Amino acid sequence: MTMDILIFLYLGFIVFKSSVHCQLLTYNIAHMTQLKSSSVLTYGGLNYSTTNVIDGNPATSPDACNCCWSSSDETNPWLEVTLPRHEHLVDIVLQGRTDQTDEPRKLSGLNVQADGIAIPDKWIFVNSTHNFVSIDLQNQPVKSIRINRPKMHDNYGAWFLIVCEVLINIQGMYT
Repeated sequence: MTMDILIFLYLGFIVFKSSVHCQLLTYNIAHMTQLKSSSVLTYGGLNYSTTNVIDGNPATSPDACNCCWSSSDETNPWLEVTLPRHEHLVDIVLQGRTDQTDEPRKLSGLNVQADGIAIPDKWIFVNSTHNFVSIDLQNQPVKSIRINRPKMHDNYGAWFLIVCEVLINIQGMYT
């Protein structure tokens, strides 16, 4: 972000203009949320609990780390995150698994709603190389976020929504 600063010196009638680069400071409040999901995968005794998405563990190989949430195989899996109160959110970042990135396990084709209102696709950035999604919420007040991933077509067998970590960022510090 660039801000222009204009300084007036009263006696000397000098005007000085300078550009100052500022970095937006954000704070992750994901640990304060309540989580719901359409389902939780049960597979081989591994832990695919929803709480894994807010555990602070950045690992992205769920079968090795027991640190990601996964839906069961279903046609419209979803994850819902509810904050304790409305917050002006800068963005939400979802990190998917990186050890298996075939289409049924990618973070692509997401529908995102904030308080029941669809987020425009132009606010959703998908990085398919590293399997993460950044959702720009434009500092809007939001209390709940619902992410779902409808099955694209029947050519795919199994279909999942797998999220390893969620960051929910507000500007500045939480009070």
